[in-house]
This record gives sequence, C-alpha cells and structure tokens, in this order.
Amino acid sequence: LQSALLLPTTPRQPRTTMNLLKICNKLLILLALQVIQPSLGQERLFARRIFTSTTLVRQVIRPIVIESDGITLDCLDNVIVPVPESFFGIPNFLRFYPGIAIVNRRNVKIKNCVISNFLHGIYIENSDVELENVVLQNNTAMGIEASDASRILITGSMVATGNGAFGINALNDCTLTLRDADVRIFQNSLGVQVGLRGSLYFDADLGSRRPPSRLSCYENTFFGLTITSSSHMFFFGNGTLMLEDNGTGGMLVFSKSAVELDRDATLIARNNGEDGVIMDDSTMNMFTIDPTARPVFTSSFNGGSGVLLGKSAVWDTNDDAIVSIEDNGKHGVVVDQNSIAAFLNANITGHYNAGEGYYNVKLTFGSQAEFFNNTIGDGGIACDATTVNLIRGDESCSTVL
Repeated sequence: LQSALLLPTTPRQPRTTMNLLKICNKLLILLALQVIQPSLGQERLFARRIFTSTTLVRQVIRPIVIESDGITLDCLDNVIVPVPESFFGIPNFLRFYPGIAIVNRRNVKIKNCVISNFLHGIYIENSDVELENVVLQNNTAMGIEASDASRILITGSMVATGNGAFGINALNDCTLTLRDADVRIFQNSLGVQVGLRGSLYFDADLGSRRPPSRLSCYENTFFGLTITSSSHMFFFGNGTLMLEDNGTGGMLVFSKSAVELDRDATLIARNNGEDGVIMDDSTMNMFTIDPTARPVFTSSFNGGSGVLLGKSAVWDTNDDAIVSIEDNGKHGVVVDQNSIAAFLNANITGHYNAGEGYYNVKLTFGSQAEFFNNTIGDGGIACDATTVNLIRGDESCSTVL
C-alpha cells in the first residue's frame, strides 16, 4: 500500500516541496487505511454535516453526515460524489468514506439521491432510516452497508449497480422492509446479503392487500441473494423476488436461516449460472390460509439444479402453493445430507438425462421426502443405494443409484 501511494520526487525539487510531499504521502497512507475501518470522527472533518431537514439544490462533492434525529434529506435527484480524482492537484481521499453516514440516529429519511464513487453509498449503524427513490452506483464496496440493529424501510424505487461488493449488505440484527417498493440490484459483485440475525420483510398494504413490492437481483457476478447466520426472509402480501442471470446462483440460504412465502408471494429463480436455490441447514416454507392468494415458486433454466437441499435443510409446502421446477441444466430437486422435503401439487420436469446422470428428483445420503399429487417427469425419483432414504406418499424410488 505504501509503495503504491509514494509520490514521485526528484533532486531538483526544493527541500520545502519535498517535505510537503512526504507529509502528504503519510496523510494519504493513513486515509487509505480507512478503507478497512472508516472513522466517522475523521469523516466529519471533510463532510457536509446535516443538522436539520435539508433540500439539495446542486451536486455535492464531499461526503454527508446526518447529525440529528427526525430529519429529511431530499437531494432532488442531485448527485453526491467525491471531488474528481485530481482536484487542483489534491488527490481524492474522500472516496475512502461513505457518501452518506447515519450513525445512532432515529427517524431519518433520505430521498431522491444519487450516490456514486465512495467507499459505501450509504453507511447505516444503529439507526432508523427510510430510503425513497435512491440510486447507489459504482461505489468501491457496498451500495448500502447497514449494521447494529438498524431498521431500514425502502419505499418507491431503488437502484444499486456497479458496486464492488454487495448492492445491499445488512448484518447484525438489521431489518430491511420493502413497502410499495421497486428495488433493482444488478451488475454488482453480489446482490443482497442479510446476515447475523437479520431480516428481509416484504410488507403488504393491508388496505389493498396487493402492493407492488418487488426485489430484482440480476446480472450480479456471484449470488443474487444471500440469507445467512440465523436470518429470515418473510413475504406477506404481493411481494415478488426475481433472481435472474446471476453468475453463480440465484439464492443461497444457509446457517440456520429461513425463507417464508406467505399469501400472494412470488419467488422466481431463472437463468442463473449454477443452482436456482441452495438451502443448507435452513428452512423454506410456503404456506397460506387463503386459497385465493397462493404463494408461487418457480426455478427454471438455471445452469445447475433447480433446488439443492443440503446439510439437514427443510423444504415444506402446503396444498395451495404453486411450485414449478423445470428445464434446469442438471437436476430438478436434490435432497441431500439428511435433508427433508415435502412437495405437493408441484411440477418437476425436464431434467432426466440418464447418460449424464441427471434426474428430476434425487435423494441421497439419508434424506427424507414426501410427495403427493406431483407431476414428476421421466426417470422419476432416483435414490442413493448406500444409505437409507425414506419416501412416503404416492411416489417411490424409480432408480437406485
């Protein structure tokens, strides 16, 4: 790092110039280290500090720190961006800080902002924040970095694209709520991560029961959505999760986490490079008490398997769920490593290839499954011969591996 930041000097330069360059060099090294752990205290030295509700009337070329509770920052679609790479000869160290920092604040609203080229677009710590019509693009690490029991309500539109790591990363007891929201997370290294007892909640408008809440994670280099470490995703009402064209897989759920699709929920995993949905040591539940508002799950045209269950995962559906797992590149459903699955009225077809060893349903390594009234394509269910795999319902093992 130090050698990369050394500024050129020559013997012809005056001693005062050389000393100044040495001081600048040390300062740059200290500031560059903030990429690892940025300091809000240091950021305040350079940032615009907001104490009251504020409307921006022009572009801002430095970070912003929210310093009071109960305020609104309306950017009027103006851009918050660091000074250019070289601004009057001064190197751009402001890009090592978040574009907007919100720490230990309550009832803050950020709206109509475009935030680019910082370390994180928005950094939220132990705060209650509403985000409305926000664009987070080309930031070095995260579009949004949230932690420490923050509660984030997303309304209106949101775009996170071109960020170096996650579009949204919410850890340590954070809650992300989508309410009448259209959120697009694309062309980041990874889409959205909710971890360490976090939650992602699609909230219905109880008046209409059918709000247009949608989260689309697509064209990210690796996974579209990751739920991990005792975290939870819950759909209640007309929520749609689209996971499409991600390089590795659509959704990864692991380490004692859970996904629940309640009434009117829709989850689509399509055209991802590997598996549509991976569940490890975690649970998927599709349920409704209202037969007119059925949850929908579709996994199709993924490069790997449609659904991959491992390490004691649980997959549970009721009669009213609409499940379609079709035409994936490998297996339709894999139930492995003592996992448990229940499929009712599902359509699982288009995967059988005896030459390649692919099946519509494959049970291995002590797994258990229940099947009633499903449409399972050619080749039926394949079972591992070396361990006991238990099946009940109206299907049996068609092929012993």
